[in-house]
Amino acid sequence: MKLFKLILIFMVSISLNSHFSRASDQIVRLDGDRLTLDVQKQPLSTILGKLSDQGIRILIDPRINPKISATFVDRPLGTALNSILKSVDYAFIWKKDNASGSDEPQLWEIRIFYKGQGERIRPLKKSTPAVVATGGGVYHMKDTLLVK
Repeated sequence: MKLFKLILIFMVSISLNSHFSRASDQIVRLDGDRLTLDVQKQPLSTILGKLSDQGIRILIDPRINPKISATFVDRPLGTALNSILKSVDYAFIWKKDNASGSDEPQLWEIRIFYKGQGERIRPLKKSTPAVVATGGGVYHMKDTLLVK
């Protein structure tokens, strides 16, 4: 009976731990022209900010920022954006990167706008994470490695 209770407590703690960690985890990964996404009720700007962190330039109409919940793995980028951006248009800008040595063009920019209103797009405004300075000139930022 004690073993059964111990196993039950262990299973419940694992379940709760994975539930709470999942709520805060977000996966936004672009590999070539394929997107992996695992987010729950995240603003579009947060998702696009993560793409921007991966080197993609983002231009968007500032009025567009719905909350997105989606989970998929290695989906073609066009199909992925169609599934999360139902009421807006978007365009991809590809560039050939001579420094990479590849003949294939790479995704350089994503533009997101309401139909017929492409002139309203602006560079994505990303929230700047707070940098906390501590004694001795050491800086800390959550989930970021700072190199001086």
